[in-house]
Amino acid sequence: MDASLIDASAVDAPRADASAVDASLSGRFVTTGTLGTPRMRHAAALLPDGRVLIVGGYALNGTVPIGSVEVFDPATATFAPVAPTTYVHDAVHATALPDGRVLVTGATIVPGGFAHHTELFDPTTMTFAPGPDALQPLVDAYTTTLLADGRVLIAGASVEVFDPATATITALPPLLVLAPAHRALRLGNGRVLLSGGPHQGSGGGGTRTDAEEFDPVTDGFVATGDMISPRASHVITELPGGGALVTGGYLGLGGPAELYETAETYDPATRAFTTTGSMAISHVAHTATRLADGRVLVAGGMSDGTGTAPDNPGAVTAAAELYSPSTRTFATTAPMATPRVEHTATRLLDGRVLIVGGSATPSAELYIP
Repeated sequence: MDASLIDASAVDAPRADASAVDASLSGRFVTTGTLGTPRMRHAAALLPDGRVLIVGGYALNGTVPIGSVEVFDPATATFAPVAPTTYVHDAVHATALPDGRVLVTGATIVPGGFAHHTELFDPTTMTFAPGPDALQPLVDAYTTTLLADGRVLIAGASVEVFDPATATITALPPLLVLAPAHRALRLGNGRVLLSGGPHQGSGGGGTRTDAEEFDPVTDGFVATGDMISPRASHVITELPGGGALVTGGYLGLGGPAELYETAETYDPATRAFTTTGSMAISHVAHTATRLADGRVLVAGGMSDGTGTAPDNPGAVTAAAELYSPSTRTFATTAPMATPRVEHTATRLLDGRVLIVGGSATPSAELYIP
């Protein structure tokens, strides 16, 4: 494995100019404003005015989630603290709603255990208000997906849907075969593709190829073709035309995991997966963000380089790659300034991508397409 893909401490990253971006920086990451606290496994949501809400997560090397909240302003390239969430949320998710508010979910930590509370962030007042209680504490890994009709699908150990019009959460039929820790994406046709994750009760000893779709018309799940490879901690990203790209992840067999540099695409018309070009190195718990021109930026995560043996040690990487839907291939691009894992990537209104967290420092950076 090329050590330069892992150790980015020597990268001389330029700083982002808040007022204008130098065209010569295209294809590079530039450092930007500093977070108030380092964090990982947090949530990010794009606000209607172009700012980005950063919610909760874990302080690095911590075991207890945090409730602090910050907002990034791309006009000034700065982060500013706002009032914290009312509750501290484990497994926090932040879903931007069509009316501008943000639904915050996750098991809320209360004396003696977990509660079911959700919250709603109002960008006009910059405050949180109580939302409806979830039907089950969202402790395990789960997914939240904004549906085309404005509702939010919450899928994990239970399946629920939040309706902002009625401010209610109601139960839906369970997943067909998938368990918590799957991945989900709303497709161009309005359906939701869900795939992968560990087998129920496997304790990491098995990984799924299974996939299914959620139909918002019937509010039920339907079977679809399996992925080519069993994957967990992968990422699904929408492609032009309504299909999807599946990148990275790992195969768990009860021992050392095999980290993937492979990728595949999903066609909603045939409900089938097809192998596509491989990445330069493996990526797990990374981000994969669709750019304005349809390419996909894959950044960071854990990697064991190009090796496929399950005993290859992994390390946090700063490496980044670009997937071209037209050629179905990946090409390396400039690395991030800082290796990151379990970070967030948010495409801004001007097309740049904000990378936040996932490192021991409170740094953030912007990718310039």
